Amino acid sequence: KGIALDLSVNSARFRPFNIYSPLPDSLRMDSVLTFKTDFTIPVSIKKIPLAIFIPAVAYPMEIRINRHLVFICGTMARGYEFNRYFGEMQFIPETVLNPNGVNHLSIQIMPGRTKQALPEICIGGYKDLSLRTAWYNIVHYYLVFAFSSLSVFLFMMFTILWMGTGSKNGSLIYFALTCLLFSGGYLYMLIPDNTADSLVMWKISRFCFTASIVTIILFILDFIGKKNFYSKKSVNLAAVGIVFIFAFLYLSQNNRYEVRQIFKLCSNIVIRPGLIIIPIVLLAESIRKKKIELFIIFTAFSITAMTAVRDLIYAQTYQ
Repeated sequence: KGIALDLSVNSARFRPFNIYSPLPDSLRMDSVLTFKTDFTIPVSIKKIPLAIFIPAVAYPMEIRINRHLVFICGTMARGYEFNRYFGEMQFIPETVLNPNGVNHLSIQIMPGRTKQALPEICIGGYKDLSLRTAWYNIVHYYLVFAFSSLSVFLFMMFTILWMGTGSKNGSLIYFALTCLLFSGGYLYMLIPDNTADSLVMWKISRFCFTASIVTIILFILDFIGKKNFYSKKSVNLAAVGIVFIFAFLYLSQNNRYEVRQIFKLCSNIVIRPGLIIIPIVLLAESIRKKKIELFIIFTAFSITAMTAVRDLIYAQTYQ
C-alpha cells in the first residue's frame, strides 16, 4: 500500500506511486504482487485530457484506475516471460477518473525471475506525456537502432576496403563481420515479446552476440601481426565451423528459456573467457613490441570488455 506523493498545484505531471527498492529475492516464480495507492489530480491538469506513461517493462503488468483496466502487457501466467523495451503512453478516458476526489490506482505484476523495481509510472497531460514518451524512446530505443545502423554502415565500408586490398587484409574483413554481427544483436528489441516472431529474433540476436567473439578473436590476432592465422584455410574453416555450431545450438531451441540457457552456457565457456584473455594478449603484445597503437586498442577494448562481462554477470544473477 503506497502513499500518494505531495503534489504542487502547478504540476504538469506526477507519479502516483513511488518505489525504488528492488523486488524481494524470496519471491516464488508464480508470485503476483499488487501495489495500491490513492491520488488526486492537480488543479493545473484537471480540465485537459490525461494519459498514463509506462516506461520499459520487464514483466507482465496490469494497471487499473478506479477498478477500470487502463493498461495491460503480457499474461499473468507461471513461466510466461515478457519484456517491452520502449515506453508507452495510454489515454485515460474521462469516465474512469474522479477529477474532484480521490482516485484509486492498482498496479499488478508477475515478476517471475526478474527482480527489477517497479518502473516510474506517471500521469499527466496527453500532449506533455507525448513529448516525454518520444524523448524516452529516443534515449532508450532509437539510440540502439542508430548503433545497429552504424554497425551495418561500418560493415559495408570495411568490406569495400577489404575488397580494395585484393582480399589480402584480414583485419578489415574480420572487423566488418564483427560489425555485421553487432548490428543483429538487438533485433529482439524490434518486436514485442508476445508475438510469434519474437522467438526467432531472440535466437538471431543471441547467436550474433555469441558468434561475434569468434570474429573479434580473429581480428585481434591479425591486428597484432599473426598473419599466418588469416593465410591458413584451416583456421578460417574452423572458425566457420564454430559459428555454424553456434547457429545450430540457437536455432534448434523451442522457447526463449532454452535460448537463454544456451546463451548462458556459451557466455561461461566462450564469451567471458574470450573477453578476459583478449585484453591480456593485447597488453602483452603492446609491452613486447612497444607500440602505442596496441596500448590504445588494449585500453579501449578493456573498458568495453569489462562492461560486457559486468552485463553478463548482472543478467545471469538478477534475471
